[in-house]
Amino acid sequence: MEAVSVQGWLISPTTTVDAMRIFTDLNLNGRSTTRVQPKVGEWGPQMVPSTAAKKRMRLWASLVLLAGIAALFGVGYYFYKALSGG
Repeated sequence: MEAVSVQGWLISPTTTVDAMRIFTDLNLNGRSTTRVQPKVGEWGPQMVPSTAAKKRMRLWASLVLLAGIAALFGVGYYFYKALSGG
């Protein structure tokens, strides 16, 4: 079998292609063994957020965006009713 190109990535026949995800993988260590993964702070800042913290912040940001859109819609509806004599 030949290698297949999927969205610009060259996939070998032995590689399994996961279903398309909504978000990217936040674990930057990937499939590397723990022996070769750097300790937090060894190559970078000490206050690096964990993968779970990144997921929580992504959820909070989505909820805040949704609440902001709902608030704008509510204020717009209120002014529409007030200006249309309703």
